[in-house]
Amino acid sequence: MTSSQHRADDVAGDLKRWRATMGITQDRAATLLGIPLPTLQGMESGRGYRHPRVLNLALEALVRECQS
Repeated sequence: MTSSQHRADDVAGDLKRWRATMGITQDRAATLLGIPLPTLQGMESGRGYRHPRVLNLALEALVRECQS
């Protein structure tokens, strides 16, 4: 497994866990993140994302916002 594939798998897992924790659909998640639904679906299927750190920061911010 290449390093970039490992990161893509990490992003996919992070997104799926985040959605499960928040109880939201892919469509709602895409809207909250400001990305097209096909982009989110691709990320969840392991195709990756160019800026995984930015995505993780966005997910963390959304979780904090929803918890307060």
